Amino acid sequence: MSETFYRLLFIFIDVILPLTIGYYFHKYKIISLNTCNFLLKLNIRFIMIITGLGSFWLIKIDQNLFLLAFVGIILISALP
Repeated sequence: MSETFYRLLFIFIDVILPLTIGYYFHKYKIISLNTCNFLLKLNIRFIMIITGLGSFWLIKIDQNLFLLAFVGIILISALP
């Protein structure tokens, strides 16, 4: 399968599927507010960290990546 198919599949799995499942759970009151808050905390504290660290394995490290850090520092300093 092509790379485009995998990218579209990841967009569906990462964005569209959780939104539709969350809407379904909210509409039919399947989970309580406490459970929803627990899932949000779990997502932010663990899942986002793991996926963020895992994404570094996919980055091609070259000179442009290091240059991007310096440009970011300059922009943060110039635009408070």
